[in-house]
Amino acid sequence: MSKLVMMLLVVQVVVGSYLFMSVASSNSRHSTARATRLPSLVVFAHSLLGIVAPTWWIAWLLTDLKMWVWVTLGSLLASVAGGLVLLARTAGHSDTLHEPAADPADVHVVEKQIPKPVLLGHGLGAAALIGLVLIVGLTA
Repeated sequence: MSKLVMMLLVVQVVVGSYLFMSVASSNSRHSTARATRLPSLVVFAHSLLGIVAPTWWIAWLLTDLKMWVWVTLGSLLASVAGGLVLLARTAGHSDTLHEPAADPADVHVVEKQIPKPVLLGHGLGAAALIGLVLIVGLTA
């Protein structure tokens, strides 16, 4: 089960990196969407917590100290909380900001250009991770 968790953590980091780079490109001159509704601090903290979780899991794999399972779970729960904030700021809003702009790209929000199946898969992967890490923590 621990190898499945590690594999899922790696997949989540790869997909999360794609999502992060999509949002980070919002101020790029070449982007077709230069605006975002997402708070920078939440995006950064969510990403950081998601990258740190595999580190804690590797610590558990190497040391077999149960504490690292619970630290991993805490990191994942905090990251999920940030992810829910990001989802709330994305879902149900229009594709553009309601501000005048000379260039239409200046009001198009970048998070609406991310494919919905990628967001759904990332969220379902996070839910599966929480469940698997909790099972490992309770049975280890």
